[in-house]
Formats: sequence, C-alpha cells, structure tokens
Amino acid sequence: MSATGVPSADEVAAYYDVMSPLLRLVWGDNFHFGYWEDENDDSGDEEAADRLTRLLIGKLAPGPGERVLDVGCGVGVPGLRLAELTGADVLGISVNREQVHEANRRAGEAGLQERARFAYADAMDLPHPDASFDAVFALEVFVHLDRPRALRECVRVLRPGGRLVLTDLLLRGEIAPELADGVHQGLTAQLLAPLPTFDDYRAMAGAAGLTVDELTDLTDRTHRTLLRIAASVDDHLQEIEERYGEQAGTIAAAMRSPLQLRPEFGYQFLLAHKPAAASASAS
Repeated sequence: MSATGVPSADEVAAYYDVMSPLLRLVWGDNFHFGYWEDENDDSGDEEAADRLTRLLIGKLAPGPGERVLDVGCGVGVPGLRLAELTGADVLGISVNREQVHEANRRAGEAGLQERARFAYADAMDLPHPDASFDAVFALEVFVHLDRPRALRECVRVLRPGGRLVLTDLLLRGEIAPELADGVHQGLTAQLLAPLPTFDDYRAMAGAAGLTVDELTDLTDRTHRTLLRIAASVDDHLQEIEERYGEQAGTIAAAMRSPLQLRPEFGYQFLLAHKPAAASASAS
C-alpha cells in the first residue's frame, strides 16, 4: 500500500485472487452488503444483497439502450441484474482477470452477452473516451481506491447530465486512540483505503464536478451484513485456513473482528449527476 493508505491496482487484483473465493464461501456471489427493511425482516443473505442491488438500480434509473459503466464488477451479478431489469447496455470492469472471466461466463449463461460484457480496466485510469457513458454504477469498489481520483475519472467518462450511484463505507465518529492500532490492522488486512465521512464525500463529489442529489447513511439497514459474515467466517474458519492459506486467514480474522461492528463505522450511498452545462472533460 502507498503512503496514503491506498492500494495499487496490482495489489487489489492479487487480493481478490484470495478474496473472491473467500467471499463466495462465506457470503455469496453478490460482493456487496445486504439491505434489510427493518429489524423484523428475516430475509436471507442472497435476498438482502439482491434487494440492495435493485434499490440502487432504481436510484440510477438507466433506460433501455443507455450505456452504464459498472466499476468494480465482481463476478458480474449486479451488472447482469442491471442489464436484465433495465435494458441498459452494461460494461463492467475489474482489475482482477478471473473476476472478468467469470462475469463474462455468467453473461453468456444468462443469454445477456449482447447487453452485458466485462473487461479488465483500472478505475483510477479508465481507458474510455470522455463522455462515453450515460451512467456509472459502483458498489463498494471505492473502498480500495484513491476516491478523489476515481471520482474525477467517473466524471470524465460521464456525458453531461449523466448519473452516478455508488456505495462506500462510512466513518461516522472519531476513533478512540486505544482502538487506532486495531482499526489500522483491519483496514490493512482488507486493503481498505482510509474511511471517508459524509463531509468528505460532499467535498470530493463537488471537487470532481458532480452535483449531489442524495447522500444517505444506510448503516441501520445494512449492518446485519457484517454480523452474518462474521458468523459465517466462524463456521468456515478451519476450511478457510486449509484451502486458501495464511493470507485468507488474516483477512478472515479482520472480517470477524468486533472492531468493525462498532458504531463509528457505517455504510453510505451517493447519488449524483454531472451537470448538463459541464464540458465533457470536466474533472
């Protein structure tokens, strides 16, 4: 990791060589949080994760034929859902080539390969022309990125009037000094960049050339994710260490740490747009 605490694209790619199979074992194929309506909602993990996907698709609201860039596509589940529900043309990107391969395989299996394809690309240096997408969809990928730089790249490839929706972790309160070392170790093990606050996101979005339409704390609806992942890691701990090695064991320990369940940490989503009057190269 760099001095700023932001991992390189190569580091993220190598991390997901381990993390992808680990997530599929302890959580599922949707590599993002779940969303529960209230404390009485007894939805399973898969249903809750799909509910969050559908909620964010609804916020982005792409139309048939619109071009959507899915940044940090995982194994393609949210991007395929987006193409299926909206008729949009989806291009998903990841720095992990195995994820890209698996996502394209899934697109073919679902008969969606004409409207959903997946490719290798770095979100902080997108290989796409200015103003080439109608919308950007980014679920939890910003946790690994230099956020201001990645936001500027998203704005660059958005057409004027284009929309962006993303989810990210959230720093909701000051971390006590006695917890700082443990928090740092957990962030490092999971290759997470320093956590942003609401004010950070408003400032970053504005500096990138976006108008914020909605910035919402979803912690109360999503916090069950971490509890369920921690319990699942406990259930599979021996298998994780035996099948995936020492690095997976270190990641798993961070995923089951009580520190990440503290109220200082949360989950947020941003809906924003590139003003129609902005130039195609605003950044």
